[in-house]
Amino acid sequence: MLQVHILGVILCLVLKRVLNVLEPRQLGIVISRLNTSKSEGSIKVLALHVFLYIFYRWVWSSILDPIRKRLWTPIKQNALMALKKGAYNKIMGLSRDFHTEKRSGELYVSIGQGTSIIEILDTALFHLVPVLVDLVVAIGYLYGLLFLPFFLRNIIAKRLITS
Repeated sequence: MLQVHILGVILCLVLKRVLNVLEPRQLGIVISRLNTSKSEGSIKVLALHVFLYIFYRWVWSSILDPIRKRLWTPIKQNALMALKKGAYNKIMGLSRDFHTEKRSGELYVSIGQGTSIIEILDTALFHLVPVLVDLVVAIGYLYGLLFLPFFLRNIIAKRLITS
């Protein structure tokens, strides 16, 4: 069952990356439509584009993010439970001499540090990795939008000149 939750979380993250491309693109369309003529037909088209922009923003905040959080909660709870069970079994498996001679507070600090590792994983998975993916996608999108047509035009022009 956790595999289904993991797939759902991954799907939500992928859809968020798609929305991160569509939102600014739609905002650009809205701004370019504002510069065009103000006829009745163009106002209706502008309203449609504004609605799409608002819809893209709403989908993540009202639908996908709550679904992602709800799917992630059992995964996180399972990881915490496994960590606590493993620590408990390890502590109970130690000899009586260890328990009488050592301070058990150090063991509880270790368990707390294990919980912190799960929080770091959560932060990396939902904040750091998506930002890096967004940067790569943005660079690729801008490269394709701005530089690729220029390079293709130069390559075609050079081939036409040489042939």
